[in-house]
Amino acid sequence: VLRNRTSYFINGKQKKRSMVKYAVLIWAVVLISIRLFASGGSGPVEKMNVIFILADDMGWSDCTLYGTTDLYETPNLERLAERGLTFTNAYAASPLCSPTRATIMTGQATARNGFVNPSGHTATVRLEPGVSSKAAPGDKATKVSTVTRLDTKLPTLGKLLKAKGYATGHFGKWHLGSEPYSPLEHGFDVDIPHHPGPGPAGSYVAP
Repeated sequence: VLRNRTSYFINGKQKKRSMVKYAVLIWAVVLISIRLFASGGSGPVEKMNVIFILADDMGWSDCTLYGTTDLYETPNLERLAERGLTFTNAYAASPLCSPTRATIMTGQATARNGFVNPSGHTATVRLEPGVSSKAAPGDKATKVSTVTRLDTKLPTLGKLLKAKGYATGHFGKWHLGSEPYSPLEHGFDVDIPHHPGPGPAGSYVAP
């Protein structure tokens, strides 16, 4: 577990070990990438099972892991963290659900993939973001029209893993568009419950 609460001195001033945190994060990504995508030379690389869990709208202080609350009890998260890494200086791409999901799936910032609002469930199909020609008198900037579907032309986590021989599955909330923009068109073999809405339709795994 990475609990980076220590500090060190540079030029007589105490500074947080932020560079260490970033280095650990970068190396975690590099090592996983090597395991997943290395080829040639040293023979076949054993594939790992990969489970990615995204807790929708969960704040960093909404569990006991970081010692900031006693309102909640999250012993399972504590046990999970003991087997891996915890990060104390990291950010999501957006405070909103669809933009964050689009960024995780594509590796692209919201400004690049075009998802700036949680609009994956709306009837309008828009694959390219737009911007108004002028702002209202009280606005400080012009407004962006978000995309409403994750374009199937984009690379996604599902497609990359699928290309390396993985069996893939998506379970739970998607909110990046219904067919033909569902997980099934983005590299996932199965999608349960295959619901495009912003939340569960009747249960945690609707329907």
